[in-house]
Amino acid sequence: MGNGNLYKTVFDTLATAAKNGTAVVRSSRVPTGATTQDAEVDDAKYGFVASGTLNPQKARVLLQLALTQTKDPQQIQQIFNQY
Repeated sequence: MGNGNLYKTVFDTLATAAKNGTAVVRSSRVPTGATTQDAEVDDAKYGFVASGTLNPQKARVLLQLALTQTKDPQQIQQIFNQY
């Protein structure tokens, strides 16, 4: 685990949600370390976004702002990479 990774049951549910158009951002509650893109999860394949160094609370705010501009996971990932 770690790096914003998910248990299998949660992963399957979120993969289905992402496939159906729901934005899914992986993040971690640990105080240090980034949730890196494509580290253990193929984010592009499943339509997930990696939060980078943002904790879940900050990632939620950035996702809310990103969703005012796009619903495309790749574009949302670019926004997360920028901030």
